[in-house]
Amino acid sequence: MTQELFLENLSAEISQIIERVSPSILVVQGRRFPSSGIAWQKNLVITTDHSLPPSEEIQIRTSSGELIAAVLAGRDPSTDIAILKTTTDLQPIENAADQKLKAGQLSVIVGRARGGRVLAQLTMISGTDEGYRNWRGGTFDQFIRLDTSAFPGFSGSALVLPNGKVAGMNTSIFSRHFGLTIPASNIERLVQRLSTKGYFGKPYLGVLMQPIRLSSKLQQLSGTDIGLLVMSSEESSPAEQAGLIAGDIIVRFDKKNLNSTQDIQEFLNEESIGKEIKTTIVRGGKVQELKVKIGERPLRQRKE
Repeated sequence: MTQELFLENLSAEISQIIERVSPSILVVQGRRFPSSGIAWQKNLVITTDHSLPPSEEIQIRTSSGELIAAVLAGRDPSTDIAILKTTTDLQPIENAADQKLKAGQLSVIVGRARGGRVLAQLTMISGTDEGYRNWRGGTFDQFIRLDTSAFPGFSGSALVLPNGKVAGMNTSIFSRHFGLTIPASNIERLVQRLSTKGYFGKPYLGVLMQPIRLSSKLQQLSGTDIGLLVMSSEESSPAEQAGLIAGDIIVRFDKKNLNSTQDIQEFLNEESIGKEIKTTIVRGGKVQELKVKIGERPLRQRKE
């Protein structure tokens, strides 16, 4: 096969992928500029949280150019995922939530511009990693970095694999220098929770802590040199119910040593709600073991 024929075939394949998924790619009327959106289920649209207007009433432009109404069904600012609900039946895209991506894989970014025209860009996955935690405190199942920069309408666009399945939703909020993709597995899990519970649960401990360096005696006693000093615990919180009190020093959480409060934050995701975590503390110069059950933040304290 000649190079020219190879490129022609590749171009044709890319065009077919874009044509196949474009009915599921929408325009979401955003704050200053529109963003893209993905029809995830028949009546559910996924888009980026940071691009949504303050109003809960949102307009979506479909692939046919029709303007339809949608309402905010749920949002998770920590992962920049927002879920919109509409009464209009849409053509959902097939997702690749069960597929792990690798560096070097080719894919296509598919979004829509303000007027509704399709925007597409061939890209390569330049890097992946497991268990990525962003600066907003959200945890992604996989770090997916693209070799392309964001274009207008990039946020909310789909990262489509050669098989036509969407590997995730692209966002520009976490980096100005390169494209980042929110994995389809994160999105699918939030959609399922919304369907089951009607809202997104937020993990909750209810304790104020600060890192401290332990004295040489406590270092020998606990086997570590850094701990988290409990400053206070909220009334009726999981921390208080577990028996944590001001003055306790947490030295291990889930059998792992701690260097900062961020180490505990990394355990706190919606999957952790209801789990009992073995917690090692120093109290009154003695090492003790507690079991802390991760709670769910009360509705009145949630900020969706």
